[in-house]
Amino acid sequence: MRRFYAHSLDNEPEWRWQPLKEHLLNTAKLAEQFAHAFGADLTARIAGLLHDLGKYADQFQRRLRNPLHEQAKDHSTAGVAAILNCYKYKAEVAALAVEGHHIGLKRIRANSGSRRSWENWFRQIADSVQQYSGSFTESDFQLLVQRFRSNGLHFPEMEDQGFADLLHDENAAAAAMLDVRMLFSALVDDDFIDTEAHFHSSVDQ
Repeated sequence: MRRFYAHSLDNEPEWRWQPLKEHLLNTAKLAEQFAHAFGADLTARIAGLLHDLGKYADQFQRRLRNPLHEQAKDHSTAGVAAILNCYKYKAEVAALAVEGHHIGLKRIRANSGSRRSWENWFRQIADSVQQYSGSFTESDFQLLVQRFRSNGLHFPEMEDQGFADLLHDENAAAAAMLDVRMLFSALVDDDFIDTEAHFHSSVDQ
């Protein structure tokens, strides 16, 4: 089976690199534990599992091996699209966290006419991929999802955890943004923790 990696190590053989599956599972577990305190454990797990979906792209794997010859490209948007496509409105908070885990949080999308917010957002992503396909590690997001599943990972089943309605309730805007920021913090911090643990373990060894 082909191996996909999340992080390389300078001057080290590939068997010392961190497998992408390991990084996604570790980040998901840590984020889930952190978010349990405010009732967003499943949402955090989804964000952790899909935040680096774009790293299943051939371009990203080539970049790990030849960083001077392969430019950095967007590996986050694929996870956003996968979350919106699978969970619709139920996981918009997770999608916001994934979208911002390298560039910072953006504003919550407003509804557009009769189109619900997640649908408008998903359409915007599709338009961006069509117009700027070279900006992404892979423009065929379904290929990345196939590789994710072939790697033994899956999309958790999800019931509405209550955040979806808050996102578009003007009377609950402050509470909604607090939930978003706490989930965002869980994802970013635990992504960093697992990445640093990988590099420090290499130094220790």
